[in-house]
Amino acid sequence: MIWVVFAFLCSLTTAAFISFNHIFRLPANLLMVYRGLGSALCLAPLLLFVLPVTNPMFYLFCILQGCLVAYTDNRIFNASKTWGDDTTAAIKPLSVALTFLLWIFIFPDQLIKYTQNPVSTILIIGCLSGIIFSILKLKKAKTSRAALLALSLPLIGFSITDILNKEAMSNGGQHIISAVLYYCFITSFICGLLNLFVYLKIPCTESLFNRTHIFKGIFLIILVLLNMGLKNLAMLFTPNPAYVSAIIALFPLWIITNKFIIAHMKNQPYKGHINPGLIVILVACLCGLIVLS
Repeated sequence: MIWVVFAFLCSLTTAAFISFNHIFRLPANLLMVYRGLGSALCLAPLLLFVLPVTNPMFYLFCILQGCLVAYTDNRIFNASKTWGDDTTAAIKPLSVALTFLLWIFIFPDQLIKYTQNPVSTILIIGCLSGIIFSILKLKKAKTSRAALLALSLPLIGFSITDILNKEAMSNGGQHIISAVLYYCFITSFICGLLNLFVYLKIPCTESLFNRTHIFKGIFLIILVLLNMGLKNLAMLFTPNPAYVSAIIALFPLWIITNKFIIAHMKNQPYKGHINPGLIVILVACLCGLIVLS
């Protein structure tokens, strides 16, 4: 069950990254380059101190992952301009369900395991559904048929990246530290290059090398690398990547909790609205998923 701990920590670092990025207000396109090439640059010296992963499939999955992450990042970036952040916020929770379905479709042996325990499987599906429903309500995600159609490819992309992440770590997990470092480096490098030259086409201007932007970028890069490392470890040990994705998707809860605590410490009323019923459903489904998995 160690994957649960890593997944929770990954969810917390996701919340921290989003919160600090909201404070720093780095341009989205600039952030995507820093997150990619900046992370790869920080990791490069560490690769000198670890043995490389010997399984060639590991590198194939990492390369595919880097390409797909760059593509989905770009589509979400453009979709946010058209449909707004409230709509794109629905993508990550919804991708949990698709990840679960793709996982048992791609690997029939997993389907056999689930069919051997039908009651447990039904309860797991119910728990995942409850988590997805609760997160969508907490995030107040607004969707329309046109928006979902436009975001269908990023939705599929998110699900496939989770599966690629799981497969990459499974093929490199014999050398855990090496697998984590090489995975983060390869995916970040490829994603950063594609974002810089193919999708975003950002020239090397003062904005990219602005000192203030760089200092903010370094702090966010540290959070990104910590987040990626924790997610890699969670994916390595989890029986199903959808379980990890479901726990990571809890990050809106941590953001809301943080805002509530800050308001309380300042003796100020919390401006948002917390539905106790949703929290009860979320906690119950989360506990059920952890026990059943």
